[in-house]
Amino acid sequence: MCRILISTFLALVVTFASLQQANAVASIAFGQGPDGSWVAAYSTNKTNDRESVHEAMSRCSNANLESAARNCQIVVTAHNWCFALAVMDRGNGSNVRTNADLETAKKEAIGSCQRTKNASCSVKLSFCDTVSPSVLLCTQPIFVEEIRLRALLNESDLQITQAAEKINYLRSRYCRHVEQASLPDNMLRPDYAADISSKCTMYSAMFRGERVYFSQCFEEGR
Repeated sequence: MCRILISTFLALVVTFASLQQANAVASIAFGQGPDGSWVAAYSTNKTNDRESVHEAMSRCSNANLESAARNCQIVVTAHNWCFALAVMDRGNGSNVRTNADLETAKKEAIGSCQRTKNASCSVKLSFCDTVSPSVLLCTQPIFVEEIRLRALLNESDLQITQAAEKINYLRSRYCRHVEQASLPDNMLRPDYAADISSKCTMYSAMFRGERVYFSQCFEEGR
């Protein structure tokens, strides 16, 4: 009986993990020294967040600029997006942005860097990670509930199991993956956006005659 329960629990966790692995994952690690020197490294086309973060951090931490490399940290991890990292031209500071469009990501990274740091900034790293180009579109704004459920993944085994079951249910009932290439231009300019956590934003737009919701998560640069 115990073996059956363990197997069921593991199956639920694997199922939940597979939701995270549906798209390619990329990460950027960034570090800056007291003298303003900096180093950035990234990983692309990984199957899960852990693998993506590990590779980016490993590359960043082993860079030749030791004063900057010792301060490496992950500044963004996202699925199937374009990335842009802007760094202050003088002094210490950076900002990163993601978007389905690379040029938009660059503009947003520079703009945010200049506003938050009150200084001139330049894009130092930009790329798109779209080896498996699809977006999870949902007919209901499930991402608020999903953020709450993800917080339970560090709790008891029972809570993890229940959280995995609920996330699977919500995504299977209300969501589908759509290739980015088939999305109309207005999907890049949603008519609604709301922060659902300190790192995640939920967007909404009309798609094929119905309102859909999608989300992206990122971390602010230092």
